[in-house]
Amino acid sequence: SSALGLHVPKVCDVFSDGTGSTYLVMEYISAPSFYAWISEPNLPAEEQTRRADVAVGAIANTIEVLLQCPLPEGNGIGPVGGGYIQHGFFNMGEAPVPFINTTALENYVNKVRC
Repeated sequence: SSALGLHVPKVCDVFSDGTGSTYLVMEYISAPSFYAWISEPNLPAEEQTRRADVAVGAIANTIEVLLQCPLPEGNGIGPVGGGYIQHGFFNMGEAPVPFINTTALENYVNKVRC
């Protein structure tokens, strides 16, 4: 839980499997997935729609709060501990440069797309 009222699972461990993948071991939070919650068996269509609206609103509010949170000092976009973003979007699965903020990443993506 945080001062902002968000329930954030505690990170217990971070490790690499030696093949380029990094994993987070986090506190277990017992809650249904979005899909499971809105599609329970025998749930009327109106209730499915209501639940979907509630969930989407909660997700949007959470994202809005998270976007307002400043990054901790010395951190940017990328792997825990620093480095280049690892993702299939990038040639060879790795960003060519470290991105200091979302604007730098957005500019790179827009440049590559055009």
